[in-house]
Amino acid sequence: MRFLSIFFLCFSIVAHSQVNLRRIPLGTLDFLLYPSDAQSLGLGMGGFATNPTESNWMTNHAKIPFLESNSSINVVYNPIANGIIADMGLARINAYTKLKNNSSFNWGIQYFDGGKIDLRDDDGVSNGEFSSYTLAIQTGYSMKLSKKINGGLTFRYINSHLLPKHQFGQYNIRPASTLNTDLSLYYQGDRTKKHYFNGAAVIQNIGPKVSFGDEKKGNFQSTIFRLGGAYNLKIQNKDLISLNLDAHKMLVPTPPLYGAEGRIIKGKNLYNTSSLAAIFSSLSDAPNGFSEELSEIMISAGLEFTHANKLIGRIGYFNDPKSKGNRKLLTIGGGLQNLSLKEDKWLMNFDVSTSFGLGDFTPMNHTYMLTLSFSKNKKQQ
Repeated sequence: MRFLSIFFLCFSIVAHSQVNLRRIPLGTLDFLLYPSDAQSLGLGMGGFATNPTESNWMTNHAKIPFLESNSSINVVYNPIANGIIADMGLARINAYTKLKNNSSFNWGIQYFDGGKIDLRDDDGVSNGEFSSYTLAIQTGYSMKLSKKINGGLTFRYINSHLLPKHQFGQYNIRPASTLNTDLSLYYQGDRTKKHYFNGAAVIQNIGPKVSFGDEKKGNFQSTIFRLGGAYNLKIQNKDLISLNLDAHKMLVPTPPLYGAEGRIIKGKNLYNTSSLAAIFSSLSDAPNGFSEELSEIMISAGLEFTHANKLIGRIGYFNDPKSKGNRKLLTIGGGLQNLSLKEDKWLMNFDVSTSFGLGDFTPMNHTYMLTLSFSKNKKQQ
């Protein structure tokens, strides 16, 4: 039996109860929180404000209007929990097309393969196998708001078959479908200068609660706020060093403190909070006050070196405070970009990154991510 897939589902169902001893703000459909590309993974699962490239615009769709090519397509592959479960992975296909009014249209498909699950009844008798998966289809629009600022809006449909329609003990489980949206901003510094600064703000996965079964009031989606900056320094106009720093904060309620009888003694009742209200209340609802809210902020830091606009090396670090999960990752990666194809009509980028867990268990330990991008060479159009 693929226990990890069942664990993810059951953990989302009971996330609002006393079993969450660290009171970690949790949402369902958490595969949407994984890095969108190999560059983001290599920079500590950050990079929301880095210079836009054909390999990284998926991290922040507001980057697209600053890209040189009029169209691009890329493929991303990431085996989740590599070395623990061989048949669990995440694949993406993304593309964009620029429009005439300084705007762009993009679309994407994400497929999360949860692996095969051995279904058994209460007596341990096999009821066959089930292929667990979740499919997300998205489309977005981004445009220039000013000379240096872009905005983006993305809509997503999600169909999740983590488990089949089935009864596990007292729970009746069924597939779930839902919608959500992303909002993004991106500030591009003056790239003609020797050093310049970029900034970004993104809210991802804004949507209604999701139910996988009998829990009528549902589970919060993995809504998250990301705030990032990147400092860029040119070296002899050929090489570039970029330092990025990103902060991440889940916009779902902090679980309350429960007493011996299961009554709330401090904090708010999660079932009485709507998904929209949680976006605002999650900034001040921690039972232990502002200090606990600060402990829920995750940090990504990364260093990227680009040589001659061709060869790239990356190193990053992701930190989740010890009291709220203790997920710590060291990430490394690299890539090749602007490789000419088909008589210089197309350009190709290739990026790869891997991560190493330093704290408590995380499915991102010893995993890797590949990104392959193709774009039309603007010089040949």
